Amino acid sequence: MIASADVAAEVPVGAETVAEVLRFLASVGLFEGARGKYAVTGIGWDIVRRWQEDQTQARLLLQGQFLPHWSAAAARQILSDGPVGQEVLARRLHQNLPGKPRRGQYLVEWLMMALLVYRDEDMKISPAPALTAATGIGYAVAASQQEPNALLGLTNRELRALSPSRYCAVLDGLTRLLEHTACSP
Repeated sequence: MIASADVAAEVPVGAETVAEVLRFLASVGLFEGARGKYAVTGIGWDIVRRWQEDQTQARLLLQGQFLPHWSAAAARQILSDGPVGQEVLARRLHQNLPGKPRRGQYLVEWLMMALLVYRDEDMKISPAPALTAATGIGYAVAASQQEPNALLGLTNRELRALSPSRYCAVLDGLTRLLEHTACSP
């Protein structure tokens, strides 16, 4: 365990900011602890190690941590009528957060990193297939734990059970997601 005050002494931000960041990371399961003492969880370490080898795999692990978080449900609801501007999504997500408005923007960035939303060239945010395919909070996490071969939070069995139009929507969304995250040679 490390004290949030010790972390604050090493970084150029205030102790309260460090404590809030650590509480947030604990809320998505990347850290554990309370009362100013925190430690990285097993999944937190897995994501860090994967990030060094394969960022896409790390981001999929991160996705499993964010799907049950309140922000995924809020983003799904906000985006249910279609893409919105990045600032609009950030502002609406911030309504559930204390503190400065930039926290909403940070949350949008975490959701993008977790492959739950993506931004187009016009700065409009759309839901990624994993976000639209999940029927409820915790759905994709439970599914991926039951069957290790999960794609965007859906097991093979669940993919086969989708209606043809829903299956095509998932594939279209996956294609858009890959186009937006593809690395340039």
